[in-house]
Amino acid sequence: MPKVKGEVGVDLNTSEIVCSNGKRYATPLKLQVLEQRKRRYQRACRRKIAAAKVSMGLSRNAKLSKGVKLPVSNNLRKAYWKVGRVTEHAANVRKDWQHKLTISIVRENQTIAMESLYVRGMTASAKGSADKPGSNVKAKSGLNRSVLNAGFGEIARQLEYKAVWAGRTVVKIDRWYPSSKRCSSCGYVLKSLSLSTRQWVCPDCGQSHDRDLNASINILMAGKAILAGADGLRIHE
Repeated sequence: MPKVKGEVGVDLNTSEIVCSNGKRYATPLKLQVLEQRKRRYQRACRRKIAAAKVSMGLSRNAKLSKGVKLPVSNNLRKAYWKVGRVTEHAANVRKDWQHKLTISIVRENQTIAMESLYVRGMTASAKGSADKPGSNVKAKSGLNRSVLNAGFGEIARQLEYKAVWAGRTVVKIDRWYPSSKRCSSCGYVLKSLSLSTRQWVCPDCGQSHDRDLNASINILMAGKAILAGADGLRIHE
C-alpha cells in the first residue's frame, strides 16, 4: 500500500470501535440478535437434557455415572443443530465486520496506536469462590459476552498483521494508561470515572468530552510519545 499521512488512536469498546479521527465502527446489531437466539437454543437444550434424565429416573440436575449414556431424542439433536448453526452464523458476521473495519483503519492511517489488551483478564468470571463470593456477577457475565462478541483480541491481531503487510506502524500503550480519565485538552486526570459515564467535563479547563473519543485521542498522543522515545508510556509486561 502507498504511504499515507493519517494517524489514529483506536479505543476498543463493547458496542463500537472509536477512532481519534472521529470514525466509529459499531458492533453489528445482528451479533446481538444471534447471541440472544443462541442463548435461547442453549436453554432449550438444557431443558431437554433435564427431561431425558427424569425419564431415566434421575433428578433434573443429577450427574451421570461413568459409562451411563443419556438417551438423545430427535428434538435434542435438532436443538444441538440449531445451536451449532447460529454459532456459525454469528462467527461469519463477526469475521466480516472485523475484516472490513481493520482494513479500513490500516488503509487510511500510517500510524495506528492502541492499548495493550488482556482479553483473558477482561473476560474472567466474577463468581469468585465459596469463601470469597464475587459481586455484580450478572453484569460481569454480560460484559464478558460483549467483549467476546466484539472479538477484541482478533481485531488487535488483524490490525497488527495487516499493518505489517501495508508498511504501517502499530504502537501499543500500557493498558493501565488512564486514557478515559485523562483530559485530552489539558492533561488533567480524574480520580475516578464509572463505566456508565459516557460524557464528562474537565474540572480544570472546562472541556466537554465524549468518553470514548477522548480516550482514542489520548491513546494516539501516548502512542506518538512512545515513538518519540517516551519510555514511561511503554507497555509494562
